[in-house]
Amino acid sequence: MIMYAKRTSNPIKNEKAFAFDNNDVMSSFPRLVLSMDSKADGKATDFPKINPKVTVTEGWRATFSKGNFSLDGTMSKNQGVFKENKGEWNVKATNGAVDFVITKGKAPFSDDDAFRFATFKSAGVRGNNEIAPGKIDITVEDKQAK
Repeated sequence: MIMYAKRTSNPIKNEKAFAFDNNDVMSSFPRLVLSMDSKADGKATDFPKINPKVTVTEGWRATFSKGNFSLDGTMSKNQGVFKENKGEWNVKATNGAVDFVITKGKAPFSDDDAFRFATFKSAGVRGNNEIAPGKIDITVEDKQAK
C-alpha cells in the first residue's frame, strides 16, 4: 500500500531508500476493501484531512461493524467508533491526525468492510519521506479468513 514511492539513492548515507517527493504530510486515497459476500458501494472522502502537527507515517483502517465505523492506526491504535448521521459517518481520529467522511451507497455496508489508506510524514532534512529497509513497515495486510 505504499503509494507514490520511487526507489532512489540516499546521498546522505549512500544507501537505497524509498523517497516521497514531498516536504510535508500526505495521505493515500482511502480504498474500500469488502468482506466476503459484501456488495457495498459506499465512498470515502478522496483524501483525508491531515494535521501536520500530529500525523505520522502509518497505515489506517476504518472498519464497519454493527452500523458503526471504528478507526485504527498502526501507530495511533484505536481512534474511536463513529455512528451514522443521515447516511454519513464523520470519522475523526481522537488524536486529530486524520478526518474524513464515509458516505453510504445504494448497497449497505457489511460487518468487516473497511476503508484503508496511509499517511506519510517527512522524515529527513531534505524534506522527503524516506523509508529505509527495516526501519518501518506501513504495509496493511488482510488478515481475514478466506
